[in-house]
This record gives sequence, structure tokens and C-alpha cells, in this order.
Amino acid sequence: MRRHREQDTVTAIVAFLRAHRMPVIRLNSGAFVATDAHGRRRFHRFGVTGMADIHVCLPNGRCCWLEVKSNDGRLTPEQTAFLAEHRKSLGLAFVVRSVDEVADVLKAHGYLSPRKETL
Repeated sequence: MRRHREQDTVTAIVAFLRAHRMPVIRLNSGAFVATDAHGRRRFHRFGVTGMADIHVCLPNGRCCWLEVKSNDGRLTPEQTAFLAEHRKSLGLAFVVRSVDEVADVLKAHGYLSPRKETL
């Protein structure tokens, strides 16, 4: 049996949010080296170090950042700082490990009705 990956959870959360008509963007950050047509190698960085996995625009326009972790996943210091910075600016920012946790967070802040939400 295939081990559940963090990416599977990200995909499920994005589908859940889109099913609730919330604009959502899956974000990636990282770096790579590419060779151009002249054989020159160039280093490319994208995103911001520590940036959360998912950005959601909530119905009232408020920003929500979701850092998705596996059951045993831990935040890096950069991820902790990113989430803290956005909380400080009155955005919502959470570490989540499942679609159910996302639903619970959104219900707790009044963005989903309290009844059981399913896809």
C-alpha cells in the first residue's frame, strides 16, 4: 500500500476549498539550476523562503495561509516566521494536517456553516 504523502493532503485541501468557491492558490517555493542555450548555468529561486503551501482569499477578502504538514511533519523556523508575520498583519495563518482540520478552522472563524461539510 502506498504511503500517504503530504502532497496528497495539499491536493485534497485545494479541491475542498474550490468546492466551497473560495479562490485558492497552491504556492511553491524553492530553487533550481538551469542551463541556457549557450551552456551557461543559472541559479533560479522562486517563492519566499518559508512561504505557506496554500493561499486562500476568504469571502470577506481576508487572507488565509495554510501550511500543510504530514502527521509527523514539523515547521521550519522560516515557516514559523512566515505564519507569525501574517498573523501579525491580521491575516489568518494555520498549520493543518487534513481537510477536516481546514474545515474546523474555517467553521471556527465563521467561514463555513457548522454542519458537516463534505466534497
